[in-house]
Amino acid sequence: MTCAALLCLAQIEDVLGKKQDDVAVAMNKGSAWLGDNFTLIRASQPYYYLDVLSRMGTTARRNKFGDKDKAHDWRREGSAWLVEHQHKDGRFQGDNAINGPVIGTAFALRFLHASEKSAND
Repeated sequence: MTCAALLCLAQIEDVLGKKQDDVAVAMNKGSAWLGDNFTLIRASQPYYYLDVLSRMGTTARRNKFGDKDKAHDWRREGSAWLVEHQHKDGRFQGDNAINGPVIGTAFALRFLHASEKSAND
């Protein structure tokens, strides 16, 4: 939920075309919370989470989130997790129906596309 809220805040600034002080404060607090609580191990919907995380990182133009000593590089950590969880036939699939092969693979590919796009901007 924190990633989704941060994504919405970043999109608001994009629509307004200028930075807002109160949004910056909320973004920094949310980023710090993500740094302290980031994990893909306990994520109930890891592929969806990675998708929202990549959209938030790209839209907010953030390469990392969290405080300096707890900063997470969302591209590197998300990509490493995907490499670990990709099936031999190329699909990405979680343990439940919502993370089936079509949806899981679609979210994984969206993450990788956003990661590449963000890295090249």
